[in-house]
Amino acid sequence: MTPDHIHDDELILRHIPGWPSHQSPSDGRITNVNFRLRPDETGYSVSRAGLTTPDALMARLGNPVAGSRIAVANVADIRALGFEVVRDPLPDDPGHAEIRPTTADPHAKDVQRALAALFRYV
Repeated sequence: MTPDHIHDDELILRHIPGWPSHQSPSDGRITNVNFRLRPDETGYSVSRAGLTTPDALMARLGNPVAGSRIAVANVADIRALGFEVVRDPLPDDPGHAEIRPTTADPHAKDVQRALAALFRYV
């Protein structure tokens, strides 16, 4: 195991925009829209909770006035769905990482829904 390895027991943070398509208007649930890859993306942008605080992630990406929230999930649960979590540090976020597909189809709606169901608001 390399020093860069992200352990199964780590927690991963994800910014959830406040738009109705990203949070269900009826119950605030995290929707699968948050896990649709754009054509140029290789994975889902996240941050490691041990290196990036929810407040720092919100300051970097979010707009609490518009309803942005931060959600958290466990790496082991993400891997169990057929994804890997890999380091991808940014100059303004050394804890930045990506959730990348290994065996899962990231374009399948049921996979997107399963990822969304793993994340809980902090």
